[in-house]
Amino acid sequence: MSAELEGVRVLILTSNTGVEHDELMVPREQLRARGALVTHAAPEKDGVHTFRHDLEPAEIVRPDAALDDASR
Repeated sequence: MSAELEGVRVLILTSNTGVEHDELMVPREQLRARGALVTHAAPEKDGVHTFRHDLEPAEIVRPDAALDDASR
């Protein structure tokens, strides 16, 4: 793990459905690997339904927080 983003806080906002898998997962993991504290929030704490190529269902990702619970 690199520490180049140590102490940087990042909030990723998505909907609960229709999220392109790699547009969420790749940046989230790369930011975390560089030391950023990443929080993923969605309108509901329920799973976020991701897709590949806009049509193929992929994994369901649980956000870290609901939008109403995300804070500074």
